[in-house]
Order: sequence, then C-alpha cells, then structure tokens
Amino acid sequence: MFDKEVTIIGAGPAGLTLARILQIRGVRVRIFEHDSSFSSRDQGGTFDIHDDGGQKALIAAKLFDEFKLLSRPEGNSTKIIDKHGKIHYEDYGQPDDMSRPEIDRQVLRNLLLTALEPNTVTWGKHVTSIESLDNGQHKITFKDGTSEVTDFLVGADGTWSKVRSILTPIQPTYTGITFTETRISNPEATLPHIKDLVGEGNINVLSDDKGIFAQKNGDQSIRIYAAARVPETFKEQFDFSQYNVIRSMLLDVFSGWDEKLLDMINKSDDHFIPRLIYSQNLDEYWTTKFGVTIIGDAAHVMTPFAGQGANLAMLDALELADLLTSKDFSNESTAEANLKTFEQTMIDRARIFSDESFGNMNMFIAADAPKGATDFFKSMQPPE
Repeated sequence: MFDKEVTIIGAGPAGLTLARILQIRGVRVRIFEHDSSFSSRDQGGTFDIHDDGGQKALIAAKLFDEFKLLSRPEGNSTKIIDKHGKIHYEDYGQPDDMSRPEIDRQVLRNLLLTALEPNTVTWGKHVTSIESLDNGQHKITFKDGTSEVTDFLVGADGTWSKVRSILTPIQPTYTGITFTETRISNPEATLPHIKDLVGEGNINVLSDDKGIFAQKNGDQSIRIYAAARVPETFKEQFDFSQYNVIRSMLLDVFSGWDEKLLDMINKSDDHFIPRLIYSQNLDEYWTTKFGVTIIGDAAHVMTPFAGQGANLAMLDALELADLLTSKDFSNESTAEANLKTFEQTMIDRARIFSDESFGNMNMFIAADAPKGATDFFKSMQPPE
C-alpha cells in the first residue's frame, strides 16, 4: 500500500471518489480545488449513475445506501420529439430500476464531499504551474503565491487539466457543437405544458442539425440545453449576461420550431451559460511517469451523448485506489509498470465510449434528426 500522502487536484466526482475510497483504506489524502467554495458556481444538471459504472465506486466508498435514497430511477424516462412537437419515441423509467438512476450533480458531489475527513479539501487553489522533482515528487505552485510538494499527484481537474500538461501536450479539440444552458425554476407555475412533456425524466427535441434537451432535476426545476453547430468563437461573440440578447439569438437559431416547444427558451429564467463541447483523441495519450497520473475528464474528456463521463471518472477513481492500496504498488520496482497498466486499461475503456459518444452526437445533431435517434432507441427495446 502507498504509505505517503496523495495529492489530488480537483474536487469533482473523480477526485472526491478517489479521496473517499483512499481515506477509508487508510491513505492520507488532500485535495486542492480551483473553485472558491462548494457553491461558488452552477454545477449543471444530472448524472445517470450506472450499475456497472459509478455505482461500483459508490459501493467501494460505502455510500451506496445514501445514493439510493438520493437518486431517481424514474429519471430515466425519455422522449424523442421533432421540431413540430411530434413524439417519435417514449420510454418511462421504473421507480425500482436501479440500473442507471439519475442524481443531480450537486447532490452527488455533496454526498462525496461530506463523507470526507474534515479539511480534506482546500478551496480557492488555482494551479499556475507544476514542476517535476526527483523521486517522483512534484511541486505545485498556486496563483496565491503558495506552493506544495507532493509524493503522488493525481490530476482530476477536468477538461483543461493543468496536471495533464506535464504528461502530454495533447489538448482536447472542439467538436463543433455548443450547448447554451438555461433553466425553468418553477415549471409547475410558469410552463405546466413543458413540465408535463418532460415528465420525470428528459426530452430530446431534434431537427435541422440542432437540438433542445430538457431534463427534470431533483428540485423540480427543468434544465434546458439548446444545442447547435457553431464556431468555437461563438462564446466570445455574445455577452451571456445580456439575457434578452441571448434569448433573441436562440429564438432566431430555432426559428420555425413549434412555439410551445420554444417556450423553453422564450420563458426560461434569465440564466444562460455557454458550454462548448470538447473531446480528446485517445489514439495517443502519454508516457507513464511515476508519481503522477490523471483520471476522469483530465484523461479522456468526451461528449455527453453516451452518458458515460461521470461513470468512467468514478471507475477510474476506484481502480486507481485499488492500485495505490495494493501490495504491488508498495514495491518500487513494479510500481511504475503497474501504473502504466492502470493507465492503459483506463484509456482502452474510455476509447470505446468516446467513439460511441461522438457517433451518438452526430446521430442526435443531424440534418435528418430525429430519425437516427429514434431508430437507435427503438432498436434497444426488447422484442414484444
């Protein structure tokens, strides 16, 4: 077992899961997080946590019973709709189906965070540089002028990982699609017809190489994502704090769509966040370097169209915890080889889902949509 302290950069699902499992196995852990606090920014919508993915990590973290109470199996309900409002496919999640229940990102993160030992996370630590030292150690320098030396460094710091930069110059690439996120805080009062349409799960409104995705959250609000193929500079072309401007722009992008569907944009909250969608080429990644590794989006960011990002991140964390607490890792002569095996396994698995998610993206955001998505979902149904 690794008998020194592990330093994790990033307090997202990957970093928090790793820290929790290591702590209950007796390994000293600290996390440095860029955000100033847990609630300093909107974390986004929901995750579906799979029984063959993130749930395995939650069981190892001894948090599965709490997860079951917080998750929503019925959140797997889904509908495929075209721009005229015609429903092409619908399936309703069952309240006892724990194969891939939904849970709000903020709720999952809080579950993991509160399970950690006090003061495990130091907030407001913006990494500016990382320097490789001798014996596998690394020096981390922060924007506030402080620095730390670590015996084993884990980058769980997302798409633009600072830790990844010491392993490889390869950076994620823009997929050509941007989501503009908004929400409906009280759909019961303001948009009951959208509340009924979304139901307990989500809807995918697809046509004309564009999409509007809506999902129910645990607080009864509805999270909206308007997706379109736009240049990477799209974010800089608009001031997203100018709500009326963004709303008008989106209504223009989706001109000709059913007016009742466009209420999701026209009558949403004054809250818009651009989320550019990136993915990473996993044909080449990095050469193993003892004393440091990366997991989750830092290692293999992909599009959200396979629902695998959080699940892979949490599996990465579980498997890295298994490695660090194994007898093999305490032997310096075999530790680097075992770390390489872990990384290769992680990337090989991620490559499968990355390819799938990219294919799904081009199936959902397509000129002939919703045909491809409808055919796909129908093919997944068991025969009558």
